Amino acid sequence: MPTDLTAGLADRVAEALAADGTLKEGSYSVVLSRRKRAVVETRADGHHVVRIVATSTPEKIVRFVRANRTALEENARRIREAAPQRPAKQLRDGEVFQLLGRPVALRPTASPADPAPAGAMLLDAAELERRGARAVIDWYCDFGLGWMHSTAPALWSRLAPGRPLPTLAVRDLGKRREGLFEDGPFRATLHWRVFQLDAVLVEYALAHELAHAARPPGASHGPGFWRCLQGALPDARARHRDLLVAARTAWVGDLTEGIAKRP
Repeated sequence: MPTDLTAGLADRVAEALAADGTLKEGSYSVVLSRRKRAVVETRADGHHVVRIVATSTPEKIVRFVRANRTALEENARRIREAAPQRPAKQLRDGEVFQLLGRPVALRPTASPADPAPAGAMLLDAAELERRGARAVIDWYCDFGLGWMHSTAPALWSRLAPGRPLPTLAVRDLGKRREGLFEDGPFRATLHWRVFQLDAVLVEYALAHELAHAARPPGASHGPGFWRCLQGALPDARARHRDLLVAARTAWVGDLTEGIAKRP
């Protein structure tokens, strides 16, 4: 809570920063903090939060911001680039999704049992109307599970020959995880959204979880784990880096508006 000595201090600092112009208008906010020293934090959207303390003065904060302008701008740029950039979709005829790195067009239909044309995501129009994005997500889950069953045996034979293949699954694993191995049920799971990415990255995600199932010695992601994984995929580390970048732009089920019906 502000005291008589700090009342209005945040406003005075904000006015001084606005007059100075080092930080772009609208790119920062000033708040009074109980920290021991003033700091500038940068949020995921690149917005700066100038956290001042009771002993701060407008002059000190302006000097600090001027002296650290380049570092603050670079930090904001890095954070913006690293932040997820999730697209939103419309569930309309012809809306383009990604499947193993290639475009597929949503085609609502009254006859979903019909063979889907190449490059098409054929979904029951009534089901799409009723369930929205969940219908598309389930389509990815069904495709992904079939893909895993056709791809996993060859990878597994290079990781742990002669041992039973883990149970395979596809589901939503939240915002931060692309795959999961569970020792109890002996199950390797991939997030449904990874099936939007290039096939080599999806193969890596699967191999990563299967490598955990192979139980290499040492820490979970220690040298033994990477030796095991690179035995199946020699370029595993490069694929790992590419996966982290690509996953930031995968669709996660967000919609721009309601269902757009097919004419």
